[in-house]
Amino acid sequence: MFFPCLETGIQGSWIPGNAVSFSIYLVLFLLYSAVQLLAAGWEKDRLRKISKPFCVFVLFFAALMTFPTRWALYLGLLCGMIGDIFLIFTDNKTCVGLGIFILLMRTYLFDYRSLFFVWK
Repeated sequence: MFFPCLETGIQGSWIPGNAVSFSIYLVLFLLYSAVQLLAAGWEKDRLRKISKPFCVFVLFFAALMTFPTRWALYLGLLCGMIGDIFLIFTDNKTCVGLGIFILLMRTYLFDYRSLFFVWK
């Protein structure tokens, strides 16, 4: 199986049917990603800006079900979603600055997560 954590199940998971739920969120993520890519290809900026945070939001729930104890991963994905929302408003310099700062925090959280994920 491609996802080894789903073969045996995850102890301590609060969501029953972990593999099925994860598969549903994965399909939703792929659909939102397809909308995002098509909107970018057709240069539909409004649709692209609306669909971008939803991709990360769905990915957040998939990660929540798959890795129930990875708090830095959840915070990193939420920071990515909030940063994307702030970067939608490119005319406002405050929003752009906050978006860049929050995405920087996302990067630090992902680096923190990857260090402990590899060394465990």
